[in-house]
Amino acid sequence: MTKLICLLLTTFSLLAISPVKAQSKEEKCLQKLSEYLTYVEKQQWNKTLKPIADCAYYAKGAMKLDNEVRILCWYLYLGELIKHNPNNRDDIREYSGLICSYGYKYEEKPKSYGLELIVANAFILNSGYVKEVWKPIQLAKAINVLTRLEQMNVQPVAEKDYEAFYILSGLSVSDAERLKMMQYTVQLMETLSGLEWFNAAEEALDHRNMKGCPFAALFCVQQSEKKNFPNAWALHGNMFENGKVVHKDLDQAVKYYKQAANNGSVWGKIEYASFLINGKIVEKDYSQALQLLNSVAGESDFLRYGGGYQLGRLYEYGWGVEVNREKAMEFYTDSYEKCIWTKLKELSYEGSMRLENKISEELIDAEVAGVDISQMSVDELLTIAQRYEEINAKSKAVIYEIQAARKGSSYSACKVGVKYFDWSKREDEMWLKYAFEVFDIGSKGNYAPCKYNLALMYLYGYGISPNYEKALELYNKYIEQISAEGYEEYSKDNYLGTITGTLYNEEATKKGIPLKKELDDFNNPDELYQWARFRERDSRPEISIYFYTRAAQKGHPKAAERLEAFKKKIAEKQNSSKQ
Repeated sequence: MTKLICLLLTTFSLLAISPVKAQSKEEKCLQKLSEYLTYVEKQQWNKTLKPIADCAYYAKGAMKLDNEVRILCWYLYLGELIKHNPNNRDDIREYSGLICSYGYKYEEKPKSYGLELIVANAFILNSGYVKEVWKPIQLAKAINVLTRLEQMNVQPVAEKDYEAFYILSGLSVSDAERLKMMQYTVQLMETLSGLEWFNAAEEALDHRNMKGCPFAALFCVQQSEKKNFPNAWALHGNMFENGKVVHKDLDQAVKYYKQAANNGSVWGKIEYASFLINGKIVEKDYSQALQLLNSVAGESDFLRYGGGYQLGRLYEYGWGVEVNREKAMEFYTDSYEKCIWTKLKELSYEGSMRLENKISEELIDAEVAGVDISQMSVDELLTIAQRYEEINAKSKAVIYEIQAARKGSSYSACKVGVKYFDWSKREDEMWLKYAFEVFDIGSKGNYAPCKYNLALMYLYGYGISPNYEKALELYNKYIEQISAEGYEEYSKDNYLGTITGTLYNEEATKKGIPLKKELDDFNNPDELYQWARFRERDSRPEISIYFYTRAAQKGHPKAAERLEAFKKKIAEKQNSSKQ
């Protein structure tokens, strides 16, 4: 024993001190280790626990020690704890966990057979002290450590540096020891139910960014399947559908969902029904989907896994069943409240809002049916328009707002025009045309900003073919009107020039400076050329043709050539589409 103790002290001293100059925690760690070994040599077993406990404690902060040395200190302490104080669960959990954290090399080839056995043993030990849901995960990692020693052909040889330690700790660095640990781990695994393996698989998936958890998730779900737990196949399918710890593979997803459904899984039936509804991988079959969903509609997990959303779709659109919006609304609402999947909750909410709006729209339609719109007052028209807009029936709201604009003030028309322009995002031609129409109606009234905004529409070609002369004419009318009325009336106006997003001060408002500057820019050949190039992406080729033509007329050196190239490009595109 004396020879062994001397060898162990020499080993630790070389490993711990030679790379760096020892710091206080490193010194304390080795001092306590030496004290522990002295008691071991004297076989004073009642005194060994305290110094090795201190040694393990200092090893946590002794960052300049090799990790292997710290692991060996912690393992010695665990051995003493189990012999002398097995009820100290906190320390057993903590120090076995530290060995797992610092010793587990999930993706690297093991370098030390003995240290790998220590890590595997730590996982096995730790599994008895962690939360129940983590027990299968720790056992899975233990199996992983033990099996890869054989798979990677690591030889069961004790390194000279650690040989004395292995002897002292009672660890046999051999394949027999590995097989013994494997057998014990398998025995522990057999005590776990399919539900426990399933819960652990979900937990490992939630922590799949942690070292070893991807392997554990797949291992646990496979163990749950072996125990014939129905939802295990559904979880396996979900992993394949979303590419969680496995490569995304919809064919495999459908395979596992179908197997889960065949084994009675509520989740599996809902997911397989979803594939039947969408026609992904499998042929659309609304009848079978409806049958699957109805068979589990009364189960407690039905809404949790999104069954309400799937049934809601069938009833909303009449897929395999008569259209029943009220029933669909009920399913969507229940799904939104109880489904665990964020995406399905959002879709359920959208579905309920869509149906609610549809029902409201039909009620408004029935209310105004047969009513002569030309006989309605401005207030009545705007009220109906607002009700349609609130349920997102914008195209119907437009009919009443434009009629109101014809009957009402140009201020109201400008307000509506700005709203349509915002909806267009300067790209949607339908809303740009509506905006132009309303600004045109309003410009004939006495609200000057309508003329200003209409000038911008003509200048840029929004909702109408660009027309510089018409824009200039409207600008002059705007200046003439605010000069006569007093610019103070519009100095803080909410709708003046808002379609350009330009902020206005009193001086700018009075003189129409922002619009005047843009008019001047659009008389400049360089500005016209650049704007023509920018508008090439427009759905209407005549926009760029107009600006290239004006740029060429103003003397831009490249405009004429670019114009011809653009016309040729458009012609080729049109010919290609005809073919």
